[in-house]
Amino acid sequence: MLFLSALLLATPIDSSLVFKKCGAPSVPIGVIFSAGYATFSLTDKGVPDTASIALPSLERGTPPGLRSALARQLPSCRFKISRSADRRRVRAHVAFTAGQLAITEIVPVPPDDSLGAAIVGLMPRPGVRYTIGDDSLEEKPDVGCDDVEVISGEFSSNQPVSAQEIIHEIERRPHVMIHFTVAPSGWVDTASIQFDASGIGQQAQVIKRRLMKCRWTPGRVHGWPVSVRMERSERL
Repeated sequence: MLFLSALLLATPIDSSLVFKKCGAPSVPIGVIFSAGYATFSLTDKGVPDTASIALPSLERGTPPGLRSALARQLPSCRFKISRSADRRRVRAHVAFTAGQLAITEIVPVPPDDSLGAAIVGLMPRPGVRYTIGDDSLEEKPDVGCDDVEVISGEFSSNQPVSAQEIIHEIERRPHVMIHFTVAPSGWVDTASIQFDASGIGQQAQVIKRRLMKCRWTPGRVHGWPVSVRMERSERL
């Protein structure tokens, strides 16, 4: 699972405004590569007001998609504002790289700056299932848990096992390709799980249980979570 962070601005442009840090968002962000210039207002405590986000210019992605990701990330960000500052609206360059946010070029702007047109993302049609390579899928699902390898009983409990032996045991196992759908909720649709192999019996059930326990960050189109057909290789 990706943990999000923001890069510090090396030298503040205005001493009355300093970017401090961003933490992990309360609602996770998937794999996204959107960027552009954003303006937003700050509270007295230096917390961005997500309702005030506007996007004067866009470099990658769609306005609804970028705004959705910023609305999830910015509440964890903090800015330091001088008490004498009379402008609490800022303009910043924002860029997501695989879900990690970098904030640079931060400057105060007049409070009456143009917010531009309302950012409205069209809601995807119900029941539509996207594929991981679909160009309209702006935010791709991200795995939300660590894979747990199940070691077979070839090592007795009283026999010392080195890390290299365990890695060798895992690497020599055959692979199987699994196809499944990550629902808008982030959970894997159990009925969608398929294997590109037959006769794997109990091992298939182990892999299914592992997938069902893992909650993903769902994929998004125009900021809305959608169903995404995935595939991955697993060792038996």
